[in-house]
Amino acid sequence: MDGEQQTSHLSSWLTHPWMIVGWFVLFVVAVISQRALLMAFFLFSFSMALFSRIWSRHILKKVSVEITTSNFRLFPGQEMTMHYQVNNKKVWPLIWLQWKQIFWPKGALVPSDPKEWESEKIDENNAVFFYSKRTAWILWHGMAQWESSWKAQCRGIYTLDSITLASGDGFGLSAATKNYIVENPLHMVVYPKLVPVDADNLFRKVWGTKFGTQGFIEEPTLNKGIRDFKPGDPWKKINWRLAALQRPLQVNIYETLKYDAIHFIVDVQSFLYNPCREEDFEDALSILASAMVALCEKNIAVGLSVPSSGPYPVAHYSPGTGEHHLMELLEGLARLLLESSGNIYEEIQRLSINNDIQSIFWVTYQAVIPSKLKENLNVLGNRKNIVLTYQDHSSMKLDSFALDSYTVLPMRNIKTIKD
Repeated sequence: MDGEQQTSHLSSWLTHPWMIVGWFVLFVVAVISQRALLMAFFLFSFSMALFSRIWSRHILKKVSVEITTSNFRLFPGQEMTMHYQVNNKKVWPLIWLQWKQIFWPKGALVPSDPKEWESEKIDENNAVFFYSKRTAWILWHGMAQWESSWKAQCRGIYTLDSITLASGDGFGLSAATKNYIVENPLHMVVYPKLVPVDADNLFRKVWGTKFGTQGFIEEPTLNKGIRDFKPGDPWKKINWRLAALQRPLQVNIYETLKYDAIHFIVDVQSFLYNPCREEDFEDALSILASAMVALCEKNIAVGLSVPSSGPYPVAHYSPGTGEHHLMELLEGLARLLLESSGNIYEEIQRLSINNDIQSIFWVTYQAVIPSKLKENLNVLGNRKNIVLTYQDHSSMKLDSFALDSYTVLPMRNIKTIKD
């Protein structure tokens, strides 16, 4: 962590430059007057004020910090450990040091121990929260190390891009505060909460009819034939019905199916205008994330498009498989902000949708599709379009366009444990 911002200083009026000059003048007057007791007092005051001021101006120079973490990717409820190190690279010791690291109490990551929380009021209704750590006596060319446990409490991204150090003299007369900028910010991602889902509905919507070997999935409900048992064949493939008739062991040969590559497009703004928008939005993302995990476990290529959200631009993840790709998809969901997301219907036109994508799921709150979508159909081409809606199916009001052009699938139908 090399970047630094300007140091700010907090000093007692006793160490003000004019006060230091005043102490020295009084000392000179005491010398001329030959008042030994006053000479000693003013000399001590002058020395302490000058020493304290010089100390605070240099105490945080040649001080570096290092931060590492045990985990950058978490799910809600998990904990991770941050490791801190402060290096004092000068001959002056740090008599005391305070570390402040800002966080949001309702954000993705918070210190596990509430005793490490500290707040400063901005006004009557707002406050800034810090993780605070105090330590003492970091000697010359020495260092201090400690660690802190942090808990992932909800979906989101916690970015550690700056910390604040404060130090000063041992008498409390002067202190310095410096904001250190993290040259390579640490991004800790908390994925959406995973919930139990039954993704069979999704599988049926994207079921392909092509057959082959590479990248295909064995479907045990479609029996293509039988053959003689060979050593090493899994027991679950044995035809137990024939075995019960005391015939030689036979194993079932199942048909292999190729599922279409599918793509989710999330309409964040559709969740803005309902009474329980925060809870519904988080629940919808949890269901969507869980469905993505289930699809990837089936080796189905999954893609994602999300609108711009806060500091993050519109993003498009082409369909793929594998754990690394799945983590990218979940991170795309983790960064979404309900209150500051762009219009996906306008931004989708700037995305390049791969021609291999045959099935597109529009994730929305209601099944009513804006007329703006008609224009986007020309961009997306002739594909299988499915509306994955969060709203209860019983309360849906579909316009004719949605009925004619879309298959509607209530999102909560794939959630096995209902709220």
